[in-house]
Amino acid sequence: MNRYKYKLLIFDFDGTLAATEPAIQFCMKAAFEEYGLTPPPEKSVREAIGIPLNRMIAGLGGLDDETAQTVTDIYRKYYKREGMEMTKLFPSALSTVEALRGRGYKTAVISNKNHEVVHKSVEVTGLMPFFDLVAGEKGGQFQKPHPQAFTDIIVPGFGVDASDCLMIGDAVQDTGFALNCGMDAAWASYGFGNETECMNKNVKFVLNDISELTDILG
Repeated sequence: MNRYKYKLLIFDFDGTLAATEPAIQFCMKAAFEEYGLTPPPEKSVREAIGIPLNRMIAGLGGLDDETAQTVTDIYRKYYKREGMEMTKLFPSALSTVEALRGRGYKTAVISNKNHEVVHKSVEVTGLMPFFDLVAGEKGGQFQKPHPQAFTDIIVPGFGVDASDCLMIGDAVQDTGFALNCGMDAAWASYGFGNETECMNKNVKFVLNDISELTDILG
């Protein structure tokens, strides 16, 4: 039995379950250099993590749509090889999700990563057995903070209301998604987002480590 009203815990991936910055920085630098562009500063890349990849690359490089798409394709080539190998879970991520599953919670991953990439990332990090659903961006759709992933994926898949759900994420896209859907949020302060941008009225918990969820939720 779980202590709270929540039936479904919705997790972000980058910066929430996994420490993916080294992989993202490597692939971004490699993609820009392969195309013949100067890579963006690491600080700028870090601040942009959480934005859908094509928009992220366009913004970082000041690129037109066609060029941004080409660089995005190059980035994904690197991510499917080197980036996937560099993706590591936060130390307590797997044990935390496993414990919460054991306490009766349903679990899902909703990411702004490309659907194929986030599905593979969850699989290679050993998390897949502990999630009922993993979903990412498809053709520019299902991108947080827009609530489409909730209305079109979560509701049909789980038959839940927003009040049944808790969104756990580190970025403004995650807490904004919770706000737009009308669900509670737990902000992962150890990730990529900053407090000023991420805090809103729907944020009920602040996590310094993902393992704190087991104490909070029971």
